[in-house]
Amino acid sequence: MTIESLLYSFCALFFSGCESPHLAEPLSATQTSQGQQLIQLNTDLVDEASGLSASSYDNILWMHNDSGSEAEIHAVNTATGDVVQTVSLTNAESNDWEDMARFQRNGKLWLLVADVGDNRAVRSNVTLYALPEPKLEQATASVKTTINFRYEDGARDSEAVAVDSEDNTVWLLTKRDTPPRLYKLALQETTDIATAEFVTEVTTIPEPTAEDIEEDPYYGELRSQPTAMSISADGTQLMVTTYKDSYLYQQHQNGWGAALQQKPTLIDIPQMAQTEAGGFSKNGKAVWVASEQLPTQLFHSPLPELPAKTY
Repeated sequence: MTIESLLYSFCALFFSGCESPHLAEPLSATQTSQGQQLIQLNTDLVDEASGLSASSYDNILWMHNDSGSEAEIHAVNTATGDVVQTVSLTNAESNDWEDMARFQRNGKLWLLVADVGDNRAVRSNVTLYALPEPKLEQATASVKTTINFRYEDGARDSEAVAVDSEDNTVWLLTKRDTPPRLYKLALQETTDIATAEFVTEVTTIPEPTAEDIEEDPYYGELRSQPTAMSISADGTQLMVTTYKDSYLYQQHQNGWGAALQQKPTLIDIPQMAQTEAGGFSKNGKAVWVASEQLPTQLFHSPLPELPAKTY
C-alpha cells in the first residue's frame, strides 16, 4: 500500500465517525515525504465538485458543481476549507457543467466553464463559457465569450477540457469512448455552431487492473475514464485525471495529440469517492484533485519528477 493510500484510509476512517459532513476546521493531513495533503471542505455549497481551476489569488481555487446546480462558481479557500465567495454567471445556463479551465487573454486570467456533459450522447450541441476571472468581492460576473459547438463525428460525452493559451485552442477528451477520443476547437466566438475536430485516440491511459475490479466490482472497470484535464500555465505540461489516478504528459513538438501518445508520468492519488475535478496549482508546481461527493475532499500533490524528453 502506498503512503497516499494509507493517508486516504486514515482520513476515510476519521470521516466515517463524523455525525455531519461539516467540520469546525478542515482536516489537513500530516505532510508526507512527498508533500501531499488531503483536506475536507467545511461547506456543502460545493456538493458535486465537477470542475476546478487555480485562481490568481493565493490559496483560492475556483470550483463548480455538476448538473442540476445554478450557473455559479465558488471561490474556495484551500487553507481553511471555506467558500469565501459564490459568483453567479449572467448570460449562462447550467445544463451539465463538467470541467473548468484557466487561460491568459491580453495578460489577464480568464476562466472557461464547459457545459459539455452528455452521458447518453444525445445533445445536438454543447457550450463553452469564458469570462475574465471575477474579483473576490463580486457576487455576479458576465460571460464574455460563448461557444456553441458539436463534434465532427457525432455527439460525445466529455468531462475533460483544457485550454492552451499559446494557440487559443480548447482541447476535449471524451469519457465513455474506449479508448478516449481527443478533439480540438478554436477558442473563438461565432454566431454559427462551431465544430470540434477529431485529433486522435488516446491509448496511453492505463486500463483498470484486476485488483481495481475486485475492489469495486461495479465501478472498478470505469476507473480509467477521464474526468478532468488541464494544461499548465506555462504550456509545457498536460494532466489528465481519471477516477483512479492522474497522468502527466509533457509538451510535444508536434502538439498535444502527439504528447498524449507518449507514456505519462503517474500522479498517484487516493481513491476518493468519484474523483471528477483536477487542475494545476497557481505556481504550476503542484496539482489539485477533488471528489464529487460529500464530504468534498481536495487532494494536493507536488508534481512528480519528470523523465527527460526523448524527442
